[in-house]
Amino acid sequence: MLNQDPQPIFDAQAANGVGRPILVTDVRTTVISLATAGNFAGTVKFAMSLQQEAPNFALPPSPTNRWDFVRVIDLQDGSTIAGDDGVVLTANTVRNLEMDTNGANWLTAIVSGYTAGQLFVDAVNSSNE
Repeated sequence: MLNQDPQPIFDAQAANGVGRPILVTDVRTTVISLATAGNFAGTVKFAMSLQQEAPNFALPPSPTNRWDFVRVIDLQDGSTIAGDDGVVLTANTVRNLEMDTNGANWLTAIVSGYTAGQLFVDAVNSSNE
């Protein structure tokens, strides 16, 4: 298995917003590390697209801007977190999650319901090569 270097999606995010899109073409699985500081409070959702060009994740999905929220697996206990629900964070923490990116081209994270703190999100892509 080939692992790529961590790619930052958010670095000290302190507001609602869309993270940097990560290219995941030819990637089977992405492991995501969430870390918070300053008693971060907010929800983090993960979005994926099959489009060749990166969609505008800040705009609603449409026939010409195709993306959707996707589930992730919590690597601590194996539980599934539904894409439309996201990961609700209310304190300083570190979480490791897994996303099946097989067949996708782009992924990102989106923060909503932000009230405090900072969020750091990194993605590590793995393939079976």
